[in-house]
Amino acid sequence: MAELSWDSVVDALNTNHIPEIFLLLMGITALAIVWYYKADKESTLYKVLVIAGVVMGAFMVYVALAVETGWDKGTLYILTLASFTLIVRPFKDVNIAAIIGLIVAIWVYLLLPDAVADIQPPFDFIKPIGDGVPRIIVSIVAGGFVYMVLQFIQAVVMLFGKIFNAWPFLMIIGIWCIVESIALLAGHTSTWDWIMTIIDDARGSSSS
Repeated sequence: MAELSWDSVVDALNTNHIPEIFLLLMGITALAIVWYYKADKESTLYKVLVIAGVVMGAFMVYVALAVETGWDKGTLYILTLASFTLIVRPFKDVNIAAIIGLIVAIWVYLLLPDAVADIQPPFDFIKPIGDGVPRIIVSIVAGGFVYMVLQFIQAVVMLFGKIFNAWPFLMIIGIWCIVESIALLAGHTSTWDWIMTIIDDARGSSSS
């Protein structure tokens, strides 16, 4: 029954072009973010738009994963770029790696005694790490390791996040989402495929 209910939801989304409309709204939101960022990035409306962008981006990622939209890969590429850009925007200056590393260190400290309590010989020599100074050291090392790994990943992600969130790029992404959604609503193929065709034709002309 739940499967039938979900299928009906998917049919309703596709029949009413909800994914395409949300892609259009994402583009409009991106342009609005650019406008109010240039006007007053400290305004409440700008902050609300940024949060709305995160929600839309997360929703569209879910739609892409859970709903059979029938979209071409080109549209999914555009959707992924737009969703990533909008989702990462409010977090581009937040040290997420440090937060997660601290959480891991705390959890290791709390769980370590129980984790080593039932260890049997010949590995019982590690039991002392569940108490006192060794417990603190192991917790710090675990949190530090997670921090170092995530710090590298975060640096790469945030680098691209800052590039795409620079207002000229964000404006291009917003316009692209709007054009893409209009093309889909009109029954055309992805603009990505159209651009790739032009590039391939240009390469063919230059090689000949």
